[in-house]
Amino acid sequence: MKALRQAAALLAALMLTVSTVQAAEPAQNTAEPASAGAETAQEPIPQEDWNLLLVNPWNPLPEDFSVELANLPNGLQVDKRILEDLNAMLDACRQAGLRPLVCSAYRTNATQTRLHKNKIYRLRASGWNWEDAPREAARWVAVPGTSEHETGLAVDIVASSYQVLNKRQEKTAEQQWLMEHCWEYGFILRYPSEKSEITGIGYEPWHYRYVGRETAPAIRESGLCLEEYITALKAAESAGIPGAQAADPETAAPSAAAPDTPPAETGPVPDAGQDADPGGTAQPPSAPDTAATPDTPPVPGSPAADQAADPGNPPPDETVHTS
Repeated sequence: MKALRQAAALLAALMLTVSTVQAAEPAQNTAEPASAGAETAQEPIPQEDWNLLLVNPWNPLPEDFSVELANLPNGLQVDKRILEDLNAMLDACRQAGLRPLVCSAYRTNATQTRLHKNKIYRLRASGWNWEDAPREAARWVAVPGTSEHETGLAVDIVASSYQVLNKRQEKTAEQQWLMEHCWEYGFILRYPSEKSEITGIGYEPWHYRYVGRETAPAIRESGLCLEEYITALKAAESAGIPGAQAADPETAAPSAAAPDTPPAETGPVPDAGQDADPGGTAQPPSAPDTAATPDTPPVPGSPAADQAADPGNPPPDETVHTS
């Protein structure tokens, strides 16, 4: 079932890509940039497809949304269903001699509201006018209710040796490894640089979203972002392509011990650091629950630590963004 659905999605993705190219060839530059994200209004998804929940500027979190959280060693929280694969990915990265750090994970609506208001305030203080500041802010700090961090399915990961969330983050060995291997553990780089018009969010080379070990390889191989993939999957279902139906929940969650398939890409822009815990402030690190080296909190005095303490006051010469 898993292989059939993945093949169906890839076939639909190819159909979507070809049709888009054909439609674009004879056209002149007379239309405004398309926003596929706006067209991907998501209907209630089957419970077994929880990992495909689409949250973006056009698809707010369902009003009845709830999530069961699990703690990371550093006190941050994620949807408990992604914890095993997340730990497996971080452990593999450490075994490669690297030091990844989860600096932001689940956020409450209150935390997201605070980050969003802070971004608007900073933009206005830097000269943006009253009307344009909120629109610009939404490109970097998701409007409350439209942030993936509120789902518990997204994490911001940085290099322990470089904890500033800016363009240079993509050059770290940790990001290079994650972009190459995250798909093996069910994660995707959610906001690639070339997909901003579709996702509605600027390029974030540190923001990884869990979509499952079945879906991540398909997204990687197709070159689509999540919005495009869901559109392609719907197209496959509408076209009656065999295997495009909802995944069997018993086959949709492979063991964290065995990766499915291959790599992703590279790229960055800034976030607001460790603002992920449900209370709006990062909890103190807890004792590690595995033999692997646990995540460590941001180094005191580092940009990431400063951002965690006060996301409204970014370090000098750094623009802090956060979806």
